[in-house]
Amino acid sequence: MIKNMYDVLQEKNIKLQNTSEGTHKTKCPECQPPHNPRDNPLSVTIENGNAVWNCHHCEYKGTTMNKNNFVTAPKKIYVQPTVPEKVNTPSTMFSWFAERGISKETVLKKEIYIEDKFWIAFPYLDEKSQVINIKYRTKDKKFKQSPNAKRSLYNYDLAKDEETIIFVEGEMDVLTLIECGYDNVVSLPDGAP
Repeated sequence: MIKNMYDVLQEKNIKLQNTSEGTHKTKCPECQPPHNPRDNPLSVTIENGNAVWNCHHCEYKGTTMNKNNFVTAPKKIYVQPTVPEKVNTPSTMFSWFAERGISKETVLKKEIYIEDKFWIAFPYLDEKSQVINIKYRTKDKKFKQSPNAKRSLYNYDLAKDEETIIFVEGEMDVLTLIECGYDNVVSLPDGAP
């Protein structure tokens, strides 16, 4: 016997003020308590007699849809970019950074290099110091990044274990703060919105 939406929500202890179509916010049966009792982190969307829910705090997810009719989104497959075996670090690159107050030591610390003569490459590293993305810019502010690479925070590898993290707009801002002695700084994956 297939259970209806109301039975499933009751069984999952999801309490809604009403079950009209649309999105409703409510308490999460998985993380409340101990999570803030005044918060309503569980988002429940009701449409065509079915419900889908997701907790924005603990990521508790589910649906009342019949599993035989439910199509799961394919898992995203990321492509890990490759760094050339011999990276190009011309003196003109170090001069360009020096004009912006960023030393050769900071540039080398972040493993920045030049690719295809014009593109300054900023490798993004994960917690294992593996390159997971590379963002590129030209001196005249054209931007691109590795296709299908995993998005992350720039400088995550140095900041991940810090108690306090400073968020800035872009890679150049991160380099400036590293230059000032702050390794606990990261930039947003795509800069400021």
